[in-house]
Amino acid sequence: MASDLSSKTVLIAGAGMVSRPVGDILVRKGVKVIYGCRNIETAQGLAKQVGAGASAISLDVRKKEQLNEAIKNADLVVSLVPPPDHPNIIEAAISHKIPALTTSYISPEMQFTNERCKAAGITVLNEIGDSIPYRERYPGLQKATTIVRGTLRYEGYAELCTCLIQMGYLSTEEQDFLRKPIPFVEATAKIVGAASTTESGILESLSQKSGFSNFEEKSRVLKGLRELGLFSQSPITPQAEASPFYTLCAQLERVCALNKGDRDLVYLQHTFHVAKKDGSKSVLNATLIDYGDPQEGGYSSMARLVGTPAAVGCLAILRGEITETGMLAPVNEKLAAPLRKILEEEYGIAMVESETIL
Repeated sequence: MASDLSSKTVLIAGAGMVSRPVGDILVRKGVKVIYGCRNIETAQGLAKQVGAGASAISLDVRKKEQLNEAIKNADLVVSLVPPPDHPNIIEAAISHKIPALTTSYISPEMQFTNERCKAAGITVLNEIGDSIPYRERYPGLQKATTIVRGTLRYEGYAELCTCLIQMGYLSTEEQDFLRKPIPFVEATAKIVGAASTTESGILESLSQKSGFSNFEEKSRVLKGLRELGLFSQSPITPQAEASPFYTLCAQLERVCALNKGDRDLVYLQHTFHVAKKDGSKSVLNATLIDYGDPQEGGYSSMARLVGTPAAVGCLAILRGEITETGMLAPVNEKLAAPLRKILEEEYGIAMVESETIL
């Protein structure tokens, strides 16, 4: 109930598309929300969208003193920053004995803090709003003979992402030349280490880094790089953290944004081929299909399906419904079932299950 949570404050670090649905739900339940990101204008814009009950601060989670000051009066901190920055927030949460939540998988660096989280008596809930991680994490799957995880992408997607990695565009190391609005082709040349700032010069350097399997693959990847504007004369948008990664993110947000009337689709399916002890066989399917809201101000499906479970997890922690401490993930029924029940009953988010007897 709203009155039960009116004294609670949640710090949301990060201002991406997932941040708004988290804040919307928490504020509707009576929780005070503080958005924190490096760009104060972005945080203020989010707070304005959410409305009364939401405020904004400038926050660089890599600056320890600034992070400690932001977190000290919160009842919960939500980390929606890039995964490499989660450990910074978890360390601050441990210091102030404040619970935390992320939507990311538990990395080795995060798991390393597990015992210290327990010693501090705090819950750190993770993997809330994402799909399957790995066999060892789910009880009952350890005996599965074969597990395949697949993601449907447009042809060439994986090769394009691999090329961006090889180019150096996923580096989070800050570069002074990215602090000015230089042409993208110049930025790309410097990131790649090309001798010249022409497209041909970049491609010559890139050919030494990328092992294209054939001409068709190379043509497809280069077409993608051109469509992303990485060889263009258009200026980059300098970021507070002047790294190739954040420069690329800003560009992707611009060129890959949904247009008016567009909506995204999430199709998630788990299929289990089961052979029972009595010799009978069946196929179990669990399917989720969800569309984004194309109306102005509506959530994308991805934002809703990640943000809503995150908010439900926050509420469970704030209400004291999750008492286990340490680095947690909803991979057992004790933790997952209550969250799934709320998601289905209050927000209409659920898998549809079926069984086919063979």
